[in-house]
Amino acid sequence: MSTFTVAGPRDGSEGRGSEDPGDVYRGAILGRYTVLEAIGTGGMGTVYAAWDPELRRRVAIKVLHGALMLSETAARRRAHERLRLEAQAAARLTHPNVVTVYDVGSVGDRLFIAMELVEGQTLTQFSSEPRPWRQTLEVYRQAGQGLAAAHRAGLVHRDFKPGNVMMAEDGQVKILDFGLAKAIGTGLAEEFASGIGASEDGGETPPLRMTSTGKHLGTPRYMSPEQVLGQPVDSRSDQFSFCVSLYESLYGRLPFARDHHGPAVLAGPAGPVREPPQDAEVPRRIYLALERGLRVDPGERHPSMDDLLAELRLESGVRRRWTVAAAALAALALAVLAVAYEGLRAPSMDCQASGRQLETTWSETRQGSLRRIFERANVAGWDPVSSAIDAKVQRLSAMYVEACEATHLRGEQSSELLDRRIACLDDRGRAVEAQLRLFERGRPEILATAVSSVAGLPGVVACADREALLDLQPPPPEDDLRATVTAIREHLADALVLELAGRYDEALPLVSSAVERAEATGYRPLVGEAALQKARVVGRLGDSTAMKSLLVDAVSEALATSHRELLAHAYLQLIVVGFLRGEVGDALEFSRMAQGTISSLSDRQDLEGRRLFYLGMISIREGRHGDAVDQYRRYLDLDLELSALERVTALNNLAESLRELGRLPEALEALAQAEPLVDLLAPQHELHFTLQCSEAEVHLAMGAFELAEQRMRVCLAGLQRKFGEEHPHFANLLTVQGQIYLETDRIEPAVAALERATAIHAATPGYEARPLRRQLLLGRALWRQGRDREAALAMIRQVAESGGMPGGTDPAAAASAWLLENGVG
Repeated sequence: MSTFTVAGPRDGSEGRGSEDPGDVYRGAILGRYTVLEAIGTGGMGTVYAAWDPELRRRVAIKVLHGALMLSETAARRRAHERLRLEAQAAARLTHPNVVTVYDVGSVGDRLFIAMELVEGQTLTQFSSEPRPWRQTLEVYRQAGQGLAAAHRAGLVHRDFKPGNVMMAEDGQVKILDFGLAKAIGTGLAEEFASGIGASEDGGETPPLRMTSTGKHLGTPRYMSPEQVLGQPVDSRSDQFSFCVSLYESLYGRLPFARDHHGPAVLAGPAGPVREPPQDAEVPRRIYLALERGLRVDPGERHPSMDDLLAELRLESGVRRRWTVAAAALAALALAVLAVAYEGLRAPSMDCQASGRQLETTWSETRQGSLRRIFERANVAGWDPVSSAIDAKVQRLSAMYVEACEATHLRGEQSSELLDRRIACLDDRGRAVEAQLRLFERGRPEILATAVSSVAGLPGVVACADREALLDLQPPPPEDDLRATVTAIREHLADALVLELAGRYDEALPLVSSAVERAEATGYRPLVGEAALQKARVVGRLGDSTAMKSLLVDAVSEALATSHRELLAHAYLQLIVVGFLRGEVGDALEFSRMAQGTISSLSDRQDLEGRRLFYLGMISIREGRHGDAVDQYRRYLDLDLELSALERVTALNNLAESLRELGRLPEALEALAQAEPLVDLLAPQHELHFTLQCSEAEVHLAMGAFELAEQRMRVCLAGLQRKFGEEHPHFANLLTVQGQIYLETDRIEPAVAALERATAIHAATPGYEARPLRRQLLLGRALWRQGRDREAALAMIRQVAESGGMPGGTDPAAAASAWLLENGVG
C-alpha cells in the first residue's frame, strides 16, 4: 500500500470542507489522483470524483471518515493492512456487475479507496418510483450476478442494500464497496466500539452500534439474523440481505411484520415472511424463492446465489410466445397452420446456409492446391495441417448456425447479440483466411511451422460468451467507420499468422501500423486488441519493457470498454512479462488478476489452462518443482482441445520438474506420453530434440550413462542448428554433456564442455538455467584434472556456502557432501 500526501490548492482557499479542514478539497492531489468534487457522503466516508492522469479517466475516491481511524500507531497500521488486503481481494474481482477497485492509499491518517466511477442512481432512488415488476426483477438479477461472481471468488459483502448498488445511465447495475465492509467489520472495528455515522441510504436508518468484536457492522434493516447476533457470516448472509432488498422493491414494504433487528431477535426468529399484497402482480414463484432466502437458519436458504437466481429467472420470451401461440393455433384452420409451419422452416434453412459461408475459404480446390504447395516445398505434414484446419472450420461453421438459430428459430437471444456473435466469428474466419493466404506463398520456413501455426489460431469459445459480448462497447454505428474497423482487423489477422509462424520481424510493421490506424478510429476495443497483439510481438523480439507498456495500454482500454476477453489475455501476457524480467511477485499478482477476470467469463478453461501453464514456468524458474508438477498436471487434466505442440511442451516441463524431485520413473512416463505426439510436428521442430535432451537428463540421473549420451548427441546436433553454438540455451545443454563426461571419467572433454558453457553464460548473464549446478560440475572436473585444485576448491566451497535452491536437487548440499567426502570440508 502506498502512502500518499495531499497537496494544497493553488490559491490556498478553494473548496475546503467542514470535516477535517484542509484534508480533501477540489484540486487536492491524492497520490496520482486530482480531486474534482464531492459527490456523496455515507456511513463509511465521503466520496469524491477525481481524475486519474495516468490512465486518463475519471474515478471515484472514497475517503474514510476520521472516526474510523485511530490515533494509536500500531492499531492504525493493522487497520491499514487489513483494508489493503481486502481491497486487493476486491480488485481481483472483475465482473460487469461489481464496481472495480483500483487502488488503496492514505490521506494523512485516513484511508482512501480509488474505484470505478459510476454515473447514475442507487437502487434506493430507482425503487422510489413505481416500476413494472419485471424491470425491478431484472435490475436485481444483475446485482445478484455480481454477488454470485464475488462469492465464487471467496468474497462476502456483509452490507448489501439498495444504497450500495448503482444503476449506471446505460442501465448497467454495479455493486459498490464489495469486500470493504468486511474489512471494516473484521479489522478497524476490533479497535474501537463507537458508531459509524448515518446510513448511506440517506439517513432513514439509525447507525448500528458495534460491539467490542466489531461484528455488528452493516445496515440493520437489511442484515441477516446471524450477523446481528455476531455469529460467523458467509455468502448466505448476503443472500438474506439481497432478498430483503428485492422484496422491499417488489412489494413496497419490508418482508417482516416487525423489525427483524429489534431486541426480540436476540430471543428468537423475527416471524414469518409477509404474504405479498393482494394486488401484487409478481408471480407466486418469485415470492416463494424470496421466502426461502429469508429463512432465519442459513442452512435452510438457497445453497448459493446462483441457485437463488435460477429460481428468480424471468419466464423466457420463447416460452411466453409459444404459450400464447399454442392457444391461438388450437382455433386456427389447417391452412393457417401450414403457413405458420413454413414461416418456422425458413429461418432454419437460412441458418444452415450461414454455416456454409466458409466453403469458399476451405474449398476442395483450394485444399488440393495447398497440398501440392506443401509437396513441392518438400515439407512433410500436410495431413495433420489439413485435419487441424478442418476442425477449425467445422467449429466455426457449427457456431454460425447455432448463433443464427438462437435468434431466428429459438428466439432466445436478441438481434444485437447475434450481430456481436457473428462479428466475433467473422474475426476468427479472417484469421483462417489469412493463414491460408500465407501458406499459398509457399515459403518453406513458413510451411515448416504449419501445425503449430494453425493450433495457435483463435478458437470460437469467446463467441459463445453472450454476457461478455453484450457488455463490450458496441461497434461504431457509422458505416464508413465500421468498414475501416473491418479493414484493420484484416490487417491484424495478417500480422497474427506471421507471429504464429515465428516471423516476428515481419509481423511488427504490420501490427504497428494497425495500432496507429486503430487509435485514429477512436474505437477503443480495437485499440486495446491491437496493443495486445503488438505487445506479444515486441516481447518475442526481446523488448520486455515495450511489451509491458503496451499491455498496460491494453488493460486500460479493456477496463474502459468492458472488454473482459481482452483484459484476461492482457493479464496473462503480463504474467509472461514478469517471467521474462524476473519480476516474480508482479507475475503472481497478475496471475491473480487474470484468475478473477477469467472467473467472470463463461467456462473459459482455455484461459485458465494458459494461466496454469505460465505459473508452471515461474515455479520451475524459482525451483518450486512440486508446485510446477501440480500446475502442469492440472493443465493437462483440463478438458481442453490441446494441440500436439501445447501438450508436448507441458509434458516436457512436467518431466523436468519430476526429474528435479527425483521422481525419475514418472519423468520417463511423461516423456513417453509426449513421444508419439511430437511426430505430429514438423520433422525438424525443436521439440523433437528437446525431448531427447530431457530423456538424456533422466537417464543421467538414473545412472544409465550410455543411454544418456546417445540421447544428448541427437539433442545437441539438432539444437545447435536451431540456436547456434554461442546461444546460452545451447550452453545449458553443454552443461549436461559435461556432466555425462565427468560421470564416465572422461575428464578432459568434461572440462572443455563446462568451461565453454561458463564462457557463453558469462557473456549473457541472467539466462543460465542452473548456474550452481554448472559451477559444482566444473569444480569437480578441475579437481579431477589436477591442473588447478585451488581454483576448483574455491568454486565448490562457494556453491556449498550459497544456501542452495528451493525445491528439487540442491547443489549446495551436494557440494558440502563432496567436500566432506574428499576431506576438505
